[in-house]
Amino acid sequence: AIGLMMLDLLPLLTFKPFVPESDTTAMVDEILNYCQEHYQEPLSLQILAETFHLSRGYISQLFNRKINMSFSYFVNVLRVHKASALIKNSDIKIVDIAEAVGYGSLRSFNRAFMEITNSTPTEYRKIYQKK
Repeated sequence: AIGLMMLDLLPLLTFKPFVPESDTTAMVDEILNYCQEHYQEPLSLQILAETFHLSRGYISQLFNRKINMSFSYFVNVLRVHKASALIKNSDIKIVDIAEAVGYGSLRSFNRAFMEITNSTPTEYRKIYQKK
């Protein structure tokens, strides 16, 4: 009876595979490289989970443990970093830069940019294009 009950519970359990520390570092490197190559596209824990055949929770833990930031904050930092170079070195419209670095709306881009740089994209451009 207990064996049958365990069979019923088995699909509900999620197993955390044992991964040696060196393998987690390599996995994080692979995930970071993937993000660098695909930052312009939609990026989510679900997409990474499907790409790397890992759970969303496990990937989230990797980011928090190895990089000391959440996945979503990392993506924002990456995108804002790419955007800041475009803002400093071009006259491309801010809305077009936001789209080019993977933001679906100007509002979310402005919010992330302000959070990370403490300035709006327009203020940032004025500061750096004076130099």
